[in-house]
Amino acid sequence: ARLRAFAEETIDKGWWKLLWVPASMPYMAPGGPYSEIAAGSVTKRLIFSAWSSVPQSVSSLLSYEAERRMVAGSALRENTAEARRAVSSRLDYVVRDSRPASMSTLALFWPHPALAELGNPLAVLGDDPWFVDAGVVEDRVADKVRLLAKSPESAPHEAWEAFFAWPGSWPEGVPRRSDAAGYWLAGRGGATTTREAEEADSGQALPAHGKMALERQSAPRWHAELPRLALFAPANIVYRALSGICNEDSTDLRIQLWRQAARLANGIRTLFNRPEVMFLLDQLYGREPYWKSVLRYCADGNLQSVLDEYFFQLKLELGGSGVDANGLAQITNRAIEALALRPSRYSARGPAEEVAKTQITARFALRYGSAAKDAESVRAPEVRKAFNSPFWPFVLASTSVGQEGIDFHWWSHSVVHWNLPSNPVDFEQREGRVNRFGGHAVRKNVAAAHRHSALASARSGRNPWESAFGAADDHPELGEFSPWWIYPGDARVERLIVNFPLSRDEHQCERLRDSLTLYRLMLGQPRQEDMMELLQRRGVKANEVAKLDLRPPRRSSTDHR
Repeated sequence: ARLRAFAEETIDKGWWKLLWVPASMPYMAPGGPYSEIAAGSVTKRLIFSAWSSVPQSVSSLLSYEAERRMVAGSALRENTAEARRAVSSRLDYVVRDSRPASMSTLALFWPHPALAELGNPLAVLGDDPWFVDAGVVEDRVADKVRLLAKSPESAPHEAWEAFFAWPGSWPEGVPRRSDAAGYWLAGRGGATTTREAEEADSGQALPAHGKMALERQSAPRWHAELPRLALFAPANIVYRALSGICNEDSTDLRIQLWRQAARLANGIRTLFNRPEVMFLLDQLYGREPYWKSVLRYCADGNLQSVLDEYFFQLKLELGGSGVDANGLAQITNRAIEALALRPSRYSARGPAEEVAKTQITARFALRYGSAAKDAESVRAPEVRKAFNSPFWPFVLASTSVGQEGIDFHWWSHSVVHWNLPSNPVDFEQREGRVNRFGGHAVRKNVAAAHRHSALASARSGRNPWESAFGAADDHPELGEFSPWWIYPGDARVERLIVNFPLSRDEHQCERLRDSLTLYRLMLGQPRQEDMMELLQRRGVKANEVAKLDLRPPRRSSTDHR
C-alpha cells in the first residue's frame, strides 16, 4: 500500500517520460511530455527508511514499472538481456558499401561552433516576459540562417549535407585534419569514454564519418531542418552550455571546448541509444526518422537551459572562478559519469524457497549504499553524482547510510520518510540532505523571481544564472543566508510522510513534531538529547515554548541612518 501511494506521486504523474528534470529557468515553453505535467513540481525524490529491505524493493519495483511503460507497444516481447541485445541501435555509426551511412547521426553529435552561435536561443528570445514556443524561436533562427545561406534552389537534398557544408564546423585556428575528427569525436587520446560508446564506435566507422564531414565544408547552404539542428542538436547545445561557463577566449581553450563538447555529446548519444529510450520516443513522436525525434525531445525538454543550470552548479563546485581547459575536462567528466552510470541489477525471489531468483534492472530509481559490502555499496559515490545531475535516477532510496554528511540537494528538495525515525535528530538529518547551499528549491525561487532580467542580460553574453543570483540579492532582511541558502518563493523542502490511519506511525508523527520543535531550541547544546529528555520529563510542551526570533530588528520609516 505504501509503494502504491508513492508510485502515484512519481510514475502515474508521467515522470517515466522524462529523461532529465525540467529546468528551473526554462528558456522556451515546455513541450511534449514536459508540457503534460506540472514541470515546476518535478524534483527528484529522496527516500529514507529504517528497514533495510525498503531501498532495494522500492528501487526495483519503481524502475521496473517505469521501464515497462517506456517499452509498451514496442517490438520488445520479453524483458531479457538476449531480447535487448536483439534490438537494433539507431544511433550507431555504420559504413555500408564503403561509404558512411550515419551522417544524420553525426550531425546531431558534432559540435558546429558557427551554427551553435547562430542557433543560440538566448540571442533571439526578445523582450517577451512570457514563455516563447520553441517553434517561434526556430522561425527566428531560420530568418538569420536564410540571410547567410544561398538561395533555396541550391538547397542540398539531405539536412546533414547543409549542416557540414556550412563553414565553421571546426575550431577556429586549427587546421582541418580529417583523421583527427573521428579521433576526437570518439573521445580517445587520453579522454575517458564509456564501454558502451567504445563498442559502438569500434573500427573505422566514426573516422570515416568525420572525414566525410570535413570534406563537405564549402559555403552556407539552406535546408529546412538546418535551423532546428543549429538550435537543438545535442552537440551544439553542449557546446553553448560549456562556452557559457568559460571566462576567457584563446585558441587552446577553443580547442578544448570543441573536444569536450564532442565527448559529452557522445555521452548523450548513448542515452538516446538505449532500447527503452528509443521505444519511448516512438510512443511520443511516432516512427519518424529517429534523429528528428531526438531533436524534438531536446526542444520539448529545454535541454539547453537544463545543461546551463547543471554546468553552473558544477562550476560552483570548482569554486565559481574562471573555468580553464582543466576545469572544462573535470566538468565534462562529471556529466559523462552521470550519463554513463550502469544500471543496477537487483535480485528478488518469491516466498517459496524453490522459486528461482529474478533479476530486475534499475535505472529510474536506485538504492544508495548498503550495510553489506557488496558491489552496489562500492559504487555509492557514482550513484550520488548521478542523483546530483538532472538525469536518471529520479528516486534514490537509502537507510541511515545516506542521512548524514552527504549532499543530495542539486536536483532534489523532496524527502520521503518511508517510516519515521525514532528521534528528531535523525529526522532533521534526513531533511538536511536537500536543504543546502544553492539547492534545487532555492534555484527555482530565484529563477521565478528574476527569469526575465536574467535572460535579458544573457543577450549581452552574461551567464543567465550568474545574472539571476546577482539580481537576487534584494532581501537584506534575510541576512547572509540569502540568496544561496534561502529565498522566498513557492518552492520549499517537501516532507512526505508515508503513513496510514491506525498505523503506529500516526502517533509517532505527532510525537516527533513536538520533539522536533524542542530539538531546534536545543541547537548549540553539547548534549541535545539529554536536554530534550529533561524538558519533556518536566512537562514542557512545544506549543508552550516561546519562539526565538534571531532576525535583526526592522528599521523604522523614520530611521534614515
